[in-house]
Parts: sequence; C-alpha cells; structure tokens
Amino acid sequence: MSEFTYACPVCGQHIKCDMSQSGSKMECPTCFQTILAPDVSPMHDPKFVIMGTKVGERPIPAAVADLGAATAPEKHFPVAAFVFVVLLCAAVAAAFVFRGKIFKSTGGPANQGTSASNGKQMPPPAPPKPIGGLASVIFAKGDSMVLEPGTAADEVKNPARAAFLAAFKADLAHPLVLEGPDELSTFPGGRVIPGSTGDIQWHRSFPGGLVIDVTLQGLVPGHKYILSINGDPQRAGNGNLVDVYRVSRDSILRYYDFSTVTTDITGSYHATFGIMLPAGKYDVSFYVKETPDFSIVLHHDFFQFTVE
Repeated sequence: MSEFTYACPVCGQHIKCDMSQSGSKMECPTCFQTILAPDVSPMHDPKFVIMGTKVGERPIPAAVADLGAATAPEKHFPVAAFVFVVLLCAAVAAAFVFRGKIFKSTGGPANQGTSASNGKQMPPPAPPKPIGGLASVIFAKGDSMVLEPGTAADEVKNPARAAFLAAFKADLAHPLVLEGPDELSTFPGGRVIPGSTGDIQWHRSFPGGLVIDVTLQGLVPGHKYILSINGDPQRAGNGNLVDVYRVSRDSILRYYDFSTVTTDITGSYHATFGIMLPAGKYDVSFYVKETPDFSIVLHHDFFQFTVE
C-alpha cells in the first residue's frame, strides 16, 4: 500500500501513515494531541505534505492542503520551536534597549536621567559636605595657621603660600574625593593605650601639598601628641621631608613632625591639615607620637599621594 505524509496542526510534526488510515484519529508523537489524518485520494502525490486537523475542528480539504503545501520542503522547522526562538529574540532585544534601567550603576548616567516608571526627573547626586572640625594650614615646621571664618588668603604675602591657602580653604568648603578612611593601629614596640583608635583620610593629589583629615579617639584626655609623616629611604618622597634620622652611614630616613595637638576631655581629637610640601610623589607612613619621649602610640603604614 502507498503512504502519504501529513503535518500535525498543533506542533508541525510530520507523520507518515498508510492510505488505509486516511481520515482516522491518531495521536501526535510529539505534542500528544489527538488529530485527524487527512482524507486523501489514491491519486495523491506523496511528495506533498498535507496538514492534519485537530479533533473538534473543521477538516481542511485535501485539495486545499495540497495547494498550501506544494511549495513547502519535505521537512520544516516545528512551529512551537519557531515561536520560542521569536520570543527569545524579542526578550534579548528588549534587554539591550532597556539595559540602562535594568542594570543601574551608582552615580552613573542611568541614575541621573528621567525615571521610566513615573516620568519624573531624577535629582542629581548630593555634593560633598564641607569638611568640619578644626582646620590648620602648615606652611613649614613651626609656621602654621589655624583657619578662622575670617582668614583670608591675602593676609599671606608669599605668593606660593597664598595660593596654597586659597586652594585649601576652597577644598574645605567643597572637598575633593577623600581616600580612606584608613584605620590607625598600635605600633609594635610602641606605647599601648588600651582602647585607643583613629583613622586618616587624604586627597590622592592636591596642588602645593597634602590635605589630610585626622581622627583620634581613646587617648589620654587633655594630653599632647605629635603628628608626623615618616618616609623610607627606599620609597618615594623621603628626600622631601624636613627632619632627619640616620639609619646607617649610607641610609637616611626622613620624617616631618608637622603638628603638636591636644586631646579633649574624652581623649579625642579631630582636625584637617593642609601641609605644604615640594611637588612630587610620596609613599609615607603616618605616626601619632607620645610627648615627651616620642614613642609611637598609633600609626598607619605607607599611603600614597601626589603633590602637584
């Protein structure tokens, strides 16, 4: 007996059957739907694929099915798979178009535009808050100035110092990005004060010097401490520090005791310093030293900055 091929009207699966099964009910082996095999004549050309009919729907005449399938290849992509591919492509395209809203990054353009959900303009990020607390500018060792509200740059006659003072005051009001805070810790072999702690923050680069914010806590109340930056003969900036400690005949370690400060009644201290330094790169440590024996109480090993 001759055979003919017809397609499942649900999933498009091609099914071969004998002429004797023409017009009978069958189950699709792919989608398991009950379908009605087409009623074909013995003169049917077997190279044509006829569309079957889902049970309960009106059968498609064989002549019409032959006409629609005449140009179709013997095998074609299943309808369900084709629909899945179309939906997948649409989802990928939508994700690409709206990627700025799906994958938000803090501070990026996606957060600064208009909200797609409510159409309202998103507010810009808040500007940095002015640096609070005591502020001092260190022009040289023993030559410093505590900044008061009325302190003006024109009070300083040296042009380089006046420029640094003006830049430091402007930064206090509208600070650049601060590195840190980096925690201070006890120094091996130094003096241990139980509960003492602190941190430093600084600008990675600044014109004319270093801007550093110092916070100390848990020290002896009402006591004087020396703040210092310490170099290393093998690291950048050592030669630009003013105090000298000879490690050996051929090696000189330099440091800069830039300020002596006094803790409050709780043993705390907070201030921001602008320290004039020669231009260049620095890789130095920060020390809090005891008075009068200069033993190290707190420290932070090597932080980097550039003086422009």
